[in-house]
Amino acid sequence: PSQLEADSSHLNEARQKHAEFLSNLKETKKLRLQKEREVEEKQEAITKANLKLHEIKTNQEYTAALREIENHKKSIAVLEDEQIELMERVDQSGREEAELKKRLAEEEESFAAVKKEKEAQINEVKKEKEVVVSRRAELTKKIDPVLASKYERVAAVRNGRAMAELKGDFCSACHTMVLPQMAVEIRVGNVVHHCPNCHRFLYSVKPEPQEAETTEGGRAVAGP
Repeated sequence: PSQLEADSSHLNEARQKHAEFLSNLKETKKLRLQKEREVEEKQEAITKANLKLHEIKTNQEYTAALREIENHKKSIAVLEDEQIELMERVDQSGREEAELKKRLAEEEESFAAVKKEKEAQINEVKKEKEVVVSRRAELTKKIDPVLASKYERVAAVRNGRAMAELKGDFCSACHTMVLPQMAVEIRVGNVVHHCPNCHRFLYSVKPEPQEAETTEGGRAVAGP
């Protein structure tokens, strides 16, 4: 499951980018509609202002009305330029969306393949675990209950690893040195010992017998 979560990062990234794109596109279209309404409002204001021109009696009011109309026209020009820019962004977003959809589809297909493979591995591991758990239960019955109980306690506090190999005279897990006599007894294998520091059960791996080597004179001797 943790590997699947890690493998899904690219898919999640593609989904996030696509979602952000759609959100931005929605805001762009919304803004374009807002500009259209503002243009319509300005045009209505110009129409009303033109109708009122005939009712104005002073030159000062007439000049002010003309200035207002001109300002509305300038605002419309600015809004229309902004509309064009927004429309171009919407048109361009069509190509961008196609690319994002393509990448998203590729990531989904890739992740689906990985997920299928991982799930097959998970099922295989579960089957292996059932065999191991069953075998473990059989072996536990043959072990001294006191040792079995201590093993479980050590495993519980050592992330499931209650045993460590003795390498030289040192515990391979915490690198604590053991007494020479203890090291000898662990290598012989007739006494159970624990690391004095991490309390893991210590064991020693017997070296593989080495093949005989031939000297220049043809005499077989033991390897180093």
